[in-house]
Amino acid sequence: MNLPDCVVPLIDAVWKECRAAEVRYESSGETKKYGIPPKELWIMQATDADWKRAKCKEPYSGFWQFSGSEVEEAAPFEITWRDEKPNGMYWRIGLIQFVLDVQNQRSVYHYTLGPRYGRGYKVTFDDFEQFRMRPDRDRMLWVS
Repeated sequence: MNLPDCVVPLIDAVWKECRAAEVRYESSGETKKYGIPPKELWIMQATDADWKRAKCKEPYSGFWQFSGSEVEEAAPFEITWRDEKPNGMYWRIGLIQFVLDVQNQRSVYHYTLGPRYGRGYKVTFDDFEQFRMRPDRDRMLWVS
């Protein structure tokens, strides 16, 4: 299954956020305090969402991984690493989840980088071909 093009801007933005935080912590000597941001992102496409809470729901139909160069399709995976102790405020792997409802012209997407580091978005769109997922504050429904 191909990753929908509309997800790529979100992956890029989350990756840049992680790398910028890593540089900031290293240059200020705060890596020990905050931890190391994820160096890998796992992406999951859900088939449905809790549209009021902007949360994706199982089952998932697509799985991908990204570690800085190309998004690669992945075998279905479970999120077992959340049981691990976080590295400061981060998990070792960041998670992006999304659902597209093209018929009703809406989408929910969220990303989580640590136990208390996530953002959730709910949007509507007029033209799916022009729609792009971005972490815009205007679209944000929740923060953790």
